[in-house]
Amino acid sequence: MERSNEEIDTNILVRMVLGDRPDIENDLQKLLEREGVEYYVDDMAISELVYVLEKNYKFSRAMLADEIDILMEANSNFLVNKIVKKVLAIYVTHPKLSFNDCYLVARTEERGNYPLWTLDHKLATQCEVAKELGR
Repeated sequence: MERSNEEIDTNILVRMVLGDRPDIENDLQKLLEREGVEYYVDDMAISELVYVLEKNYKFSRAMLADEIDILMEANSNFLVNKIVKKVLAIYVTHPKLSFNDCYLVARTEERGNYPLWTLDHKLATQCEVAKELGR
């Protein structure tokens, strides 16, 4: 059987984390149990998931990181960018930075393209890889 790659969007991820939609539970289970299918979870979907759970459901950063880890480990057919774990670790340890800032920091570290130039004083003072323009 040939493997296929498909995508999972943020709404599906939110429902999986919250488990609050019994009306779609069977359909979701069937979707995830399809043989020969791997689901790509885009970095943007993870970013949106973090935003929705933090802003709308008041998840703490540590809770977010744990839930996303659990979600990804429980679904071995999910393909997730390896940088997501690093981004979440930075996100948990730098509470003043946004998820997107943490993503930029992790990408900068991964690529070795130092520094990460910014006009964001908070980012520049929180992470060694960031350097504020004009300072």
